[in-house]
Amino acid sequence: MPDDFNIETAEVEGGYVVDERVSDALKEMLSDCREAGYSPQIISSFRTRSTQQWLYDHTANKSDTAIPGHSEHECGLAADIIDSSSAGWSDPLIDEQEDLPAQQWLMEHCQDYGFILRYPKDKEDVTGIIYEPWHYRYVGVEAAKLMEAENLCLEEFIEKYNKDN
Repeated sequence: MPDDFNIETAEVEGGYVVDERVSDALKEMLSDCREAGYSPQIISSFRTRSTQQWLYDHTANKSDTAIPGHSEHECGLAADIIDSSSAGWSDPLIDEQEDLPAQQWLMEHCQDYGFILRYPKDKEDVTGIIYEPWHYRYVGVEAAKLMEAENLCLEEFIEKYNKDN
């Protein structure tokens, strides 16, 4: 991302902000998940470049943290969401997130709100990122539903539907 990248943010909940263009969709998805009886909890959303730099500098395993300027959190379109029952775990960002009720609901319904599970288990070789059953990225309802129907990750979607190909 360019050094001068800037977005207008809007709070979703608990001090977490995203690009204002996607805040209503994220709020609605979280609200509907709660209405279905589950308890999703945002634990990360928009990050400034300096915050991403700090995280990168203080992470022991650099392969698990995006290089500053390359994190989707910096564009304001991504949020890490866990099932609140795991909030007390020493590290809730583990594969077992996929087995928790709120996470299962989110994975099943996220495309209805324009979100995708950004780093799916079966696409690690394509995305170059470990499976993250908590990382959701906004792409728009039409694209999200198409990606779900065709089992495409974002990289595959871009390659298949890029008008310049």
